Amino acid sequence: AMTLENMENVEVFDSPGKGRGLKATKELWAGDVLFAEPSYAAVVFDSLVQDVCHTCFKRQPKLQRCGQCKFAHYCDRTCQRQGWAEHKNECGAIKNYGKVPNENIRLAARVLWRVDKEGGAQAEGSLTSLDQLEDHVADMPEDDLKELKVDVHNFLDFWPDNCRQFVVDQIS
Repeated sequence: AMTLENMENVEVFDSPGKGRGLKATKELWAGDVLFAEPSYAAVVFDSLVQDVCHTCFKRQPKLQRCGQCKFAHYCDRTCQRQGWAEHKNECGAIKNYGKVPNENIRLAARVLWRVDKEGGAQAEGSLTSLDQLEDHVADMPEDDLKELKVDVHNFLDFWPDNCRQFVVDQIS
């Protein structure tokens, strides 16, 4: 995987109104990897929750479910153990909430649990921090804004009381 230290093929640039980007600093071939970093947080799409392992994201014909929340699916015990650190908070929250929230809420929760655990919002070797990302809420169509408000409301119901509390702007 490529890290910030060995990004000799690309450079970061700012594009007003659009945010940051990467541009090539030398000729590249189709298939060349310019930059790669692990995700800060990830969840399985709602449409694939029963078909894809919640740790390695491989599509499998027969997956094992989490014995506690009955939501998360895994290839085997190895994937279940590997994914436990990320799933642990989600598992308890699903049991307390009584249902599984949508993928947007699950992803926001995983991001905020990680921020809470690590005390910051930038993973080692990553290109940017969460604080540096731009939101585009002001540019969202009205129907999308309504969906976002519903998601934020449902997130607040899902988010456990015993976890650090975040303000609406941080969630959205």
